Amino acid sequence: MRRILSTNLLRRFILFDRNLPFSSPLSAVKQGAFVLNLCRKASSDSMDLSHMRKKYKGDEECFEENHLVSVDPIKQFGNWFDDATKCSEIGEANAMCIATANKDGRPSARMVLLKGYSNDGFTFYTNYESRKGVELESNPYACLVFYWEPLNRQIRVEGSVERIPAQASCEYFHSRPKSSQIGAVVSRQSSPVPNRDVREKRALFNL
Repeated sequence: MRRILSTNLLRRFILFDRNLPFSSPLSAVKQGAFVLNLCRKASSDSMDLSHMRKKYKGDEECFEENHLVSVDPIKQFGNWFDDATKCSEIGEANAMCIATANKDGRPSARMVLLKGYSNDGFTFYTNYESRKGVELESNPYACLVFYWEPLNRQIRVEGSVERIPAQASCEYFHSRPKSSQIGAVVSRQSSPVPNRDVREKRALFNL
């Protein structure tokens, strides 16, 4: 199964280069801190990671607008994506984080693989019954983030999401290795598995 980010997102395509300087002093001032409260129960244990940082390229190597190969976001994406695929330090250049939110606006994110892109948008596959699939049904908007750390680059894509034709989804499913097909059928994404026996029985009876 797959979904495709539609053309609505293309004009909101955003590129990030770690060496891009702040556009103004004010933007630097606005760089604040947020705290994500994960635990309901207060705890005195904490870890300060503010000292963790790596050295980036010098100011003389900052990314400038004239470094773009095209003002067309898809062409620019293609250029950077090609760079990422050629980088030996990047194992999966098509790995991306996709963030969705439920109808109440509560977000969730996970890693998936990009399976195609064009002027129509960016294509990926998912189980419609997974958390992201359910959230996209009630709130059909998403955000993608590609992060290529060795290149000090990231790209964010935002936009509406729609299903592609069922036939195209079926063709992709049957193109996958048999083991992957079984895994997709057996797995109930975002749902707990009672025990290993349940999964093995599902695989045996193709449930």
